[in-house]
Amino acid sequence: MIVGREAELDTITELVLSPPAVVLLEGEAGVGKSRLIREGLERLEAERTVLIGTCQPLQEPFPYGPVVDALRTLGPPPEPERLNPVTGALRRLLPELGEFLPPTPEPLGDTAAERHRLFRGLHALLESAEPAVLVVEDLHWADEGTRELLRFLTADPPPALSVVLSYRREELAGGTPLGSAYRPPQRARSAVVTLRPLNAEQVGTLAGLLLGTEQVEDGFARQLHERTAGLPFVVEETLRALRPGCERTPHASGALRAVEQLDVPVLLRDAMAERLASLPEPVADLVRAAAVIGVPAEARLLGRVAGVPDAAHRIVRALRANVLHEDGSRHYGFRHCLARRAVYDTLTGPERTELHERALRVLAEQERPPLIQLAEHSMACGRIADWLHHGTAAADRAIGMGDVATATELLCSLLEEPSLSTADVDRLAVKFGHAALGGLAQHHVSAALRRVLSDPRLSDTARGEVRLSLGLLLLRQTACLATARGEIELAVEELRPFPDRAAVGMAALAQAHVGTTPFEKCSEWTRRVEVVLDGTDSTALRSELLANVLPAALSGSDSPEVWRHFELLPSSPGPGPEHHHIARVHGNLADAYAWLGEYATAREHLGEARGLARVTGGSPYLDSTLHGTETRLRWLTGDWAELPESAARALRDYGELRPVAVELSLVLGLHAVMRGEWENAERHLAATGVDTPDESFTPVVIAAGAARVRLGLLRGDTAGAVNAADHAVGVVRRKGIWIWASELLPEAVAAYTRLGRRTEARRLLDEFVAATANRRSPLVAPATAAARAVLCETGGQRTAAAEWWETARAGYAALPRPYSAALAGERCAAQGLAAGEESAAARMSEVIGWFERLGADLDAARCRQLLRGSGVSPPSSRRGRRGYGDELSPRERDVARLVGLGNTNREIASILFLSPRTVEQHVAKVMRKLGVSSRSDIRAE
Repeated sequence: MIVGREAELDTITELVLSPPAVVLLEGEAGVGKSRLIREGLERLEAERTVLIGTCQPLQEPFPYGPVVDALRTLGPPPEPERLNPVTGALRRLLPELGEFLPPTPEPLGDTAAERHRLFRGLHALLESAEPAVLVVEDLHWADEGTRELLRFLTADPPPALSVVLSYRREELAGGTPLGSAYRPPQRARSAVVTLRPLNAEQVGTLAGLLLGTEQVEDGFARQLHERTAGLPFVVEETLRALRPGCERTPHASGALRAVEQLDVPVLLRDAMAERLASLPEPVADLVRAAAVIGVPAEARLLGRVAGVPDAAHRIVRALRANVLHEDGSRHYGFRHCLARRAVYDTLTGPERTELHERALRVLAEQERPPLIQLAEHSMACGRIADWLHHGTAAADRAIGMGDVATATELLCSLLEEPSLSTADVDRLAVKFGHAALGGLAQHHVSAALRRVLSDPRLSDTARGEVRLSLGLLLLRQTACLATARGEIELAVEELRPFPDRAAVGMAALAQAHVGTTPFEKCSEWTRRVEVVLDGTDSTALRSELLANVLPAALSGSDSPEVWRHFELLPSSPGPGPEHHHIARVHGNLADAYAWLGEYATAREHLGEARGLARVTGGSPYLDSTLHGTETRLRWLTGDWAELPESAARALRDYGELRPVAVELSLVLGLHAVMRGEWENAERHLAATGVDTPDESFTPVVIAAGAARVRLGLLRGDTAGAVNAADHAVGVVRRKGIWIWASELLPEAVAAYTRLGRRTEARRLLDEFVAATANRRSPLVAPATAAARAVLCETGGQRTAAAEWWETARAGYAALPRPYSAALAGERCAAQGLAAGEESAAARMSEVIGWFERLGADLDAARCRQLLRGSGVSPPSSRRGRRGYGDELSPRERDVARLVGLGNTNREIASILFLSPRTVEQHVAKVMRKLGVSSRSDIRAE
């Protein structure tokens, strides 16, 4: 029964009926995701092929399994002879369709190319089945291969395909359903639908429907809501478990005593025990075997574990009794994990042990043994040696397939076993630390590493390696940088007998962008690393070290010493750890070049990093850092289409990863400043760590400081702007890398001169010029020109100011950095307007066009005001003048957004360069068009 889901159901149905479409449905266990999907599919009026696959817990990292299972139910293509030849790559995965598929293509000899061809084949097969709906449920249990395939399909789905994916966000590895931040497809409709628990009123309505009465008492509804947390599944099971012999009707307050005395898991267990008791013993044995196996399984497997012949025939009884559920591919399990646990709890200890031992024997006989399940069953029946063997093998397999989350979870569990020897603890702890560095999980993993460090079984030999992993992990966490450096320094000492591993810690300490450690101190660590680089022939070690020291050297000194080692790295590395580390080298170089203003070079390295990462199966953490760099590059180069939405989604996904989160917060802060959203701007800029530079990342802190200075100047808060400038300049002087001050310099000079501190402004400019002399960065010249222009402006030298602003504009435009170029162009044209130059109005009109093409409407409005102030009529908006009817005009949308953010009419007038009276009129129109009676009802969207 569907209660309280009308809006979500309408959204899903509308999108499924309007392909191509992608729906992400998220919600916790028992909230009703599967039920909602089934209801949506039942609403489909047109004939459609419905393909359903389900991810399973403890499933082996078998790439593409749920999608392949869904496609196995696909009928023969209507015209097999017209199938794309690339679908022949699917013959091995889909033998059921083998006779209809083209011949298998020749091997390509490259894993990545084979995988891409396989993806294209699946895409082409789905296109031939149109119109179709592909449903993949429980994505939180998906392996990395399945996520990668779904990323491919959802990026550009076939024209008549609708994709519906469901998952529990709280159980996602890294918080991302597809393994990386979701980007809505450009040529398809999409939506993220969040299914939340029912409120008390809705629980009462659902209870009434389930109990066959019009309503239940309010007290019963409230108590039921408290006991079930509003989860429809648990509500249903709780009501079913109420004893039918209650003296009063089960929906009255008197029946609450039965609920209050029991917890929900106990009710579910009792209800399931009752159902089991009604089944013939062989059928009940199959159900118990399903509870022990833990994942949906074929009838034959269930029968062997249960010791029941003719299982396929007997299992029908369990299905009709709604005890077991078929997942659509003739695999049988439980509809909900609570139901499985309820059955499992009915087993005695000896019964569990016997069934786990049977499952262990049966599963071990499979052609590709499911290692994770073997490990779980070994542990459950007390075979610690087997658990250790299978668990370690499963972790190795998961690491090899890029499924870091599964690997770390397994290794963490293994390390908690008290009977492990020192050798086992050493081996597992080192492996665990290395695996954790490639994943997105942070706090619970670092806590586990701390527990390992305090384990007396850990040898001194392994302690330094584990501590190094902990320190590297802490570098990614909020308020942990100082602790991280301390752990890494201690690890370097502990690893002194192993100079290669000690050098990895030294390279981490050499990173110039971390905290406010002076660059000279970072350089000392770099020099120690260079000694190891000079003495190694290992490509893996060389690339691992260069990933940290090379960007530091590039940012701080342009020293050619480290670059000679970079030239020794292979452009096409073979299989091995060096592949991942070389990808990191390119990714970190992309970030460094982006801070230097060499955007084309940054994009080249970013592309190299992404290509190498794909070949190695990907690393969730590396993917997140690349996404952060790409987001900042998009902002700088004016690629703003859907950028704030994308950055906000990524921030939700990567919020625990400090290096990525601060970069995304910087972009969101810069965007908010540009849009006049002062409070949002301050909130996002504060999240960069600008106030705690010791615990953040220096170039981000300095850029956020520059944004704060500009924010203060725009708001007329000169004192605040100067304070922000003092703080940011102090960080630059302490760090000693002046090239990162290119954005700060002109803003700080403007703040100082506005407060009459010209001497300090000139001193800052001189420091910057001296420190960046002979540095290779295209940002230096336009930043210096902009600072000189400000000094000339405040000194009354309009002609010189205009010339310097034009120099700055040309320099920014060449990068390209269009927003900075437009701002400099505005200042240049403004000098011409003040001097009465005839061409100045035309130049300002051109600048208005630049701002409007970027979407910087507030800047365009400021320029229009300058033109009007000089007696020139501004050009008409590029959007034209048309009647908007009941829709909000672009200006009304700006007003509505600022009203929704809590601004007064006077504040909005200042931001939009309008009169308060004009804003008042716009607000009245907005309220009328939106049909609201109060400005408090206007939302900021």
